[in-house]
Amino acid sequence: MATTTKPTLSGTMLVHADDELHEPEVAPSISVTTTFRAPNPLDNPVPREQYDMWNPDRHVYSRFTQNVSSRVERVLSKINDGYAITFASGLAASHAALVHFQPKRVAVTGGYPGFPVTIETYGRSRGDGALPIIDIDHDFQAGDLCWIETPLNPTGEARDIKYYADKVHAAGGWLIVDSTFAPPPIQYPFKWGADMVMHSGTKYFGGHSDLLCGVLIAP
Repeated sequence: MATTTKPTLSGTMLVHADDELHEPEVAPSISVTTTFRAPNPLDNPVPREQYDMWNPDRHVYSRFTQNVSSRVERVLSKINDGYAITFASGLAASHAALVHFQPKRVAVTGGYPGFPVTIETYGRSRGDGALPIIDIDHDFQAGDLCWIETPLNPTGEARDIKYYADKVHAAGGWLIVDSTFAPPPIQYPFKWGADMVMHSGTKYFGGHSDLLCGVLIAP
């Protein structure tokens, strides 16, 4: 999509976005612990329903937060102008997005071949039959989720984010943009109406073919 918007990403964000989360070490230390020492439960206990495991005052359980993932998510949140959560893979992130929106139908055309399999897996888990898949250029209905990958993997075509955002929102649906092939500062999908952004961090965010990672970002 043609645009005259100037990139907003600066090197300072990449270097310093997570400063408050670590000590003076330059490179993040690898954390392998699964749990963290908890305070005495008798000292000012917080009711369970009031405790946010995703934003704790201190790390409790690495399934939710730990030293490395918290720093990664802080940097990704900053450079994407949103709130980022990391997952074990891009497909894990994709499945989590489907669970979040619970769409009636999914509109997707082309792109990474693993995603239709994820839709099928999610559909089986709902217990009400297969989740219908339609083309992104079909007419939308309320509850539809339009999933566009732009640029497209592996052929590189670009799709008009604003066009599909306006189209699906007018029908009462949502738009997710798989922006794996255009990380910041190349593309900022929230500026064009995306409701959520997904990245396979295995690609450009990882960069060295030594990492499996998925990222979901909410505005």
